[in-house]
Amino acid sequence: MLLKKYGLSLDIKREKAMHAPVMEFVQGDIGTCALDISIREMNDPVDLSELTVEIVFAKPDGTTVIQDLANGVTITDAANGKITCTLKTNTIAVAGKVHAEVRLLAGEKLLSTPRFAFDVRKALLNDEAIESMDEIPILQQLIADVQNVEGKQGPQGEPGPAGASAYDLWLTQGNTGTVDDFLRDIILGAQGPNIYPTPLTWSSLDPGQSGVEILEQIQCGGQVLKMPQPWLWLRGTTTTELIPGEMYRVSYYTRKDGTEFSDVEARFIIPYDGGSYDYVLGSEDGTREINNDWRLFTIEFRWQGENKRPQVFVQTNKASIDNPVYFAAPSLRRINT
Repeated sequence: MLLKKYGLSLDIKREKAMHAPVMEFVQGDIGTCALDISIREMNDPVDLSELTVEIVFAKPDGTTVIQDLANGVTITDAANGKITCTLKTNTIAVAGKVHAEVRLLAGEKLLSTPRFAFDVRKALLNDEAIESMDEIPILQQLIADVQNVEGKQGPQGEPGPAGASAYDLWLTQGNTGTVDDFLRDIILGAQGPNIYPTPLTWSSLDPGQSGVEILEQIQCGGQVLKMPQPWLWLRGTTTTELIPGEMYRVSYYTRKDGTEFSDVEARFIIPYDGGSYDYVLGSEDGTREINNDWRLFTIEFRWQGENKRPQVFVQTNKASIDNPVYFAAPSLRRINT
């Protein structure tokens, strides 16, 4: 059987993939899409003999797939840093741009390569609907282990008081999101609760001028904010104080309509007396330009202001009635460093 296979080189000391080709796979293809990847350090091969290798894929719908050595990834030449990954159907289940990075693990140590991306083209004919879902092998194995535990049943005890689930406790700590968000926090966590004002509805935020519109459309679990003009703003106050000297991560899912503008940016503003902290968010592929597909934009910063609950603003630099910009699922979290 023929394979659609692309080769690329990832240098762990560079920001982007080297000589990466334009790669396209087709939604629904099974067992025929592959990547040949060479891991290098300043043009010298990285020896993978003592390492575990996995690849994280972030899909356009916000779900994540991790493929590892038990799940489609093969080390083909350890001494020369070469691996092959046969993409799972779930990895290419959603049409659009998929972003990925290779993770090299040795015990508790982790090293990530530069990110790369490929396009998934929508198939003209599908035999059946393709379900896109998160796929994290460690979590799935833990669930399977719990479900498969069998033992001798003991005597029936006295009923105890109803307790809160782990998910309920996670919510009481100020987090927001679905059970999937909770599970993803366990595996990928190391972040504080989301302190952005009403991140799922935008309802507590105050529009700076007329024209800002909150839509009924749902994206990434929350309502969509539409901005038909540049430099409009929507402001609100964080739910807790920002701590001076601490690191924070802010993110939005965002996209635009139309082709009139280029270099369209997602901006996050924190004003103070006499000025403001202005941040331009970047996408997972290292660019700052919003395009016509929903993508996650994020930036990390160290808070230099006072210990207080500041107002925060969402903005874009270019938009029009025919070329609006959309935002969804805002997040502002303290990073545990």
